[in-house]
Amino acid sequence: MMQQVKRAIVIGASSGIGMEVAKHLIEQGWMVGVAARRVERLQGIGATAVERIDVTTNEATNALQQLIEKTGGMDLFFYA
Repeated sequence: MMQQVKRAIVIGASSGIGMEVAKHLIEQGWMVGVAARRVERLQGIGATAVERIDVTTNEATNALQQLIEKTGGMDLFFYA
């Protein structure tokens, strides 16, 4: 039986707990979409998709939907 790859979205992944959770999931074989205001800090962590999201703006919902689509869906949502 083939195991399906799990997909996660991590918001606030540019530092601290959010970054560590994203790195851990990537190491465990998850496809991970990451987002934060400071996208330059998200480069190089091995994420499947990266999106700039500022949760204080009206555009955040659309940006989150785009990130979910880029990641191919979502099994886990983590907001740090």
